[in-house]
Amino acid sequence: MEDNYLNLLFNTTSYKDFLKLAIRENRHIKAYRTRLAEGAGCQRTFLSHVLHTHVEFTIEQAHSLARFWKMNEEQTDYFVTLVLYSRAGTPPLRKYFLEKIERIRTKKTEVERAILKGEPPSSVDSTETTYYCEWQYAALHLMISVPSLQSVSALSSRLGETEEKVLARLKELERLGFAREQNGKWRRTEKDLHVGRSSPLYALHHINWRTRSLPALLNEPESLHFTGIHSLSKDDVKKIKELLLGFLSTSQSIVKDSREEEVVCINLDLFTV
Repeated sequence: MEDNYLNLLFNTTSYKDFLKLAIRENRHIKAYRTRLAEGAGCQRTFLSHVLHTHVEFTIEQAHSLARFWKMNEEQTDYFVTLVLYSRAGTPPLRKYFLEKIERIRTKKTEVERAILKGEPPSSVDSTETTYYCEWQYAALHLMISVPSLQSVSALSSRLGETEEKVLARLKELERLGFAREQNGKWRRTEKDLHVGRSSPLYALHHINWRTRSLPALLNEPESLHFTGIHSLSKDDVKKIKELLLGFLSTSQSIVKDSREEEVVCINLDLFTV
């Protein structure tokens, strides 16, 4: 499975910001900065200079890092172009590479939209279709990791669905390999699933959970909801986007080591009007 932080590469035009993101996402890995430096073919002190000063990676080091992260061809091309953009020494050259960056991002967005408008490709199997067709499957998958929510009756009460419907969904998760039943208790297996931006199910997944947020908006006074519509500079839009990406990275790190006691949903949107 592809590392989740690699999906955020195309959201930035700074390879140094992406480096910092990768370090945050992998801080649980012992000596990750040292491994990163070795992957780039440099000393750790040089990596530190790249992160915090005007020092830049060479093109060779950028390509080595892309191989270290096991980036695909599209990701590698984009990452190397970010380094070229950062190294460019004249305004015309920086403009040239920035335009290339925008072309790559635009092309990627157009391809994803074309896929979403068309028929699901053969790479989308029945497991993914079932799992993402309704938000309840993902909800149940996470809920059974909470000890107090491992019985059908507890899940029925939590979801507001009949025990028969909950049990049918659990058995479907069991068939797909995501859950197992033992002595009347349902538990998660090691199997997990991630939907990428290129999947036709990507938009459906987001739509389902935004639809689920409406009852919370109306009926759960302790839930948190915010809508802000602003006019601001394009540079400040980029700054806010980077702040939100940093928040997502930090929250994922917290979740990774947290004890299972509650199940929550975080929806986040930033778009032009």
